[in-house]
Amino acid sequence: MIVTGTAGSISHYSEAQLVVQEQVEDSLDKVIEKALRKKLSKLVNTMAVKRILLLERQHMNLPPQKMLDEIEKRKAEFPDLTRVDEIWILETPFYGTAFGGTWARFELYEKGTVVKSFDLDVGS
Repeated sequence: MIVTGTAGSISHYSEAQLVVQEQVEDSLDKVIEKALRKKLSKLVNTMAVKRILLLERQHMNLPPQKMLDEIEKRKAEFPDLTRVDEIWILETPFYGTAFGGTWARFELYEKGTVVKSFDLDVGS
């Protein structure tokens, strides 16, 4: 396993609870709501040094900011979001293709800009 990027090594986040949800439906609002209903309680009730919500982005036509905006809209409905330390986007649109191979990218956004990222070769 190879890890590169600005976030440090994967072990830096080994004590965090990770939750993964991929977009499998047409309606982003419903996908985000379903993910939060299913996973948020488990995430915030897990003993962890840092709580990281990890969302998978498989489709190029879905901008990461749109996903984050959809979560932001639901803060009143899901007050436990205040207990999440970071929300990362796992970029997999090219994973498993001839172009992307076995690489995946993790990105942390602040105000619409990637502030941390790392690439992970899960094939090594």
